[in-house]
Amino acid sequence: MDSEVAAFGEPLTSKQIARATSIFHGATDIDWVKKTLEGLTSPQGVGMVLVDLANDSDVDNVEVDTHVDPNEYLIEYHKSNAKVVEVTELEDLLELPCMQNIHEMAMSDSAPRRWYLFSMVRIILELETDFSVEDIKEWFSQYPWYREKVTDYQVRYEKKQDIGGESPLPVGCNNDNRNFEDVCIGRENCDYSIYQSLNFSDDVYNRLSEDDDGYGRR
Repeated sequence: MDSEVAAFGEPLTSKQIARATSIFHGATDIDWVKKTLEGLTSPQGVGMVLVDLANDSDVDNVEVDTHVDPNEYLIEYHKSNAKVVEVTELEDLLELPCMQNIHEMAMSDSAPRRWYLFSMVRIILELETDFSVEDIKEWFSQYPWYREKVTDYQVRYEKKQDIGGESPLPVGCNNDNRNFEDVCIGRENCDYSIYQSLNFSDDVYNRLSEDDDGYGRR
């Protein structure tokens, strides 16, 4: 929120919150954000949503004070508790358990399974740190299946893939891909979140939907 209009952690009326969300709705170009805010641009809409959230036992960051007129709402902003990984070398990715498991599978396989290759390449290419095809090839050269020309072709092929004219998003923790189940240790057991622990480019976060892992930057 714009701190000059409304701020987290301070009692606010639904009118103040609606004003802030209306300003943000008009300023953002991110489609899923606009859709989310469409029902929150009027005081009535804000009040209904926040009362429902305050009454939800699974939500602990919204409170409603009905002893004042008009009602006031207190919204706390909770940052992710995911550990942050600064990736300056590709080996840093292995701090994430799922990436470590992909690495171990790749080390033992006689040939890479395309899904794992695609997932690792896509994550690397979308990081804010600018790794090149040559960097990726050098990393892959440790694996028993590595062949320089074949791997060069595979990496460049994955790099140019697109869905509807856009690069595919990196795999996130919120997905039901059976391949990912083989390497994920379970969110309840993990201190990391792919989208929250790694620092991706702005374009990635702008294309995330609410259903993607940690939709928003860390």
